[in-house]
Amino acid sequence: MSTQITKEQFELIYNETYNKTLKYIICKCNKLEDVNDIIQDTYVELYKNLKRKNKLEIEKIDDYIIGITKNILKKYYKNKKQNLYMLKNEINEELTYLKDDSDLEASIITKENVRRSMELYRIKRRSYSKNIFTILLI
Repeated sequence: MSTQITKEQFELIYNETYNKTLKYIICKCNKLEDVNDIIQDTYVELYKNLKRKNKLEIEKIDDYIIGITKNILKKYYKNKKQNLYMLKNEINEELTYLKDDSDLEASIITKENVRRSMELYRIKRRSYSKNIFTILLI
């Protein structure tokens, strides 16, 4: 039988599987700060999958969610690793332009760098708010 998932059905799945999923994520995470992002991404992905498949018949929902979690963890840390690599390259690029006798602080703290930092902060905050808003609409 194929049916559209309701909010109540999703909440039931969430309540039944949350503790096991949380324990799994905590065991697999490199940083405790990442746990909330990963669990949120896991249940958002689960909801999207259930909506897209338009059915609720998943025999072992716990295993299905752990599978989603594994994929989220791979993507999450792959993206973090790529971002760190890009940041290191950017810093190295910036450092090559500095002269040995230059004032490092004056070179780093520029209006442009402060503006870029603030813009990145705003983007990150908006992205987080958007994810929370999406969860609350479920």
